[in-house]
Amino acid sequence: MKILITGAHTPLAKAIADRISASNEVILTDAESEPADGQLLDPRELEGECELLNGVEILLHCGVLPSDCGDEQHVLDFATRGTFNLLNAAKAARVRRFVHFSTLDYM
Repeated sequence: MKILITGAHTPLAKAIADRISASNEVILTDAESEPADGQLLDPRELEGECELLNGVEILLHCGVLPSDCGDEQHVLDFATRGTFNLLNAAKAARVRRFVHFSTLDYM
């Protein structure tokens, strides 16, 4: 099974990947690589074929805020609109499962 995990540099994403990688194809990504901050906030960047999601059956969204997230409004945009856009891209790519992990650590 092909599984995409966002937030690659987080302990949670690493632990999940370690646990499931023996029997699955695991792709780790984070906001510093793909999909980048601009892509998540601009749904046009995720329209159509998002190469990163090709063949993905499960998306585990453990993404965290990028280090240069800016003010509170940008944080809210990234956390809510970015997740919404990623969810829509996953739906368009026919990803079967989308699991969203969240925290209030920033607040």
